Amino acid sequence: MPLMTISMYQASVPRLVNMLTNLSAILDKAQAHVDAKKIDATALTAFRLFPDMLSLTSRHVSKKPLPSSAALRPSKLMARKTRPS
Repeated sequence: MPLMTISMYQASVPRLVNMLTNLSAILDKAQAHVDAKKIDATALTAFRLFPDMLSLTSRHVSKKPLPSSAALRPSKLMARKTRPS
């Protein structure tokens, strides 16, 4: 059986492009909803589905940026993620 090789690019980039395309479509629908209902756009980005969830903006804005060397030390990166704030 021949060995099949695949690059990291081939394995990840098409999937990431697909996910970002879907996210763009979702955000376009949200913008259309905001425009149609004449509501503040920050109301949707600050919304939580459940009280203990983070809002959309809280999930994607890092309050504590990681040092650039953290990528070289996965064990320290994992320790930082599991440490309570």
